[in-house]
Amino acid sequence: MPRRKSPSATVRHDGGLCAVFVNSGNARRKSISTYGELLAWGQRHGVLGDADAERLARAAEARPADAEAVERQTRETRALLERILQALVERRTPAADDMKAFNQALGAATANRRMVPAESGWRWGWGDRGGDDLDRVLWHVLMSAAEVLTTRYHRKVLVCAAEGCGLFLVDRLPGRPRKWCRRCGIRARSKKRYHSSVKPARNRRRAAQRRRVAEDYQRRVEAKRAEEEEEDVQDEASSKGKNRNVF
Repeated sequence: MPRRKSPSATVRHDGGLCAVFVNSGNARRKSISTYGELLAWGQRHGVLGDADAERLARAAEARPADAEAVERQTRETRALLERILQALVERRTPAADDMKAFNQALGAATANRRMVPAESGWRWGWGDRGGDDLDRVLWHVLMSAAEVLTTRYHRKVLVCAAEGCGLFLVDRLPGRPRKWCRRCGIRARSKKRYHSSVKPARNRRRAAQRRRVAEDYQRRVEAKRAEEEEEDVQDEASSKGKNRNVF
């Protein structure tokens, strides 16, 4: 299996990462309950490379108490961001206490920002704090939430419109406003295609069947009428023959 490429030290946050992180606590998604699952989530969503994940896993094994603290921090951060995103969905200002807690967490995360060499000059990156960075994945999540709050995306946070889904979305697509998460969108489009192709075809078959029944009925009526007319002609001819015999 090919190894994942190590991500850039700075990940471009366009608002989606924090919603995906909050959705990890949804019943429809696999929850992040252990530090190992947090690392796997970070790799899956491009904020950790293999080298960083392996280094952090070794650090967590050496410092289990610190890893448990990050697990608690993960649950608290997810609950905090869920309240903030829900406020944005309802087009209201997040609670002051929540924003205070968010700013404290964001300040601790941004303290790890560094200027690092790039191919042409310098760019923003992250320090490793000498191995004391077990919460590195949360830094990216908090920066993503900051992007939502400070850009036009704070007006584009919504909840999937499908009944029983409840996943948070950040609509980043131009054009028509987004309504569903990816899974529910696929299901809705499939249903629409069914009703626009299969159902009309079925209706056409039923209409053709009704036409055949009507045409068959009309043929039987015409045949019956022709038979009656033939009998009338025969009766009339028979009646005329009898009249000639009388005279």
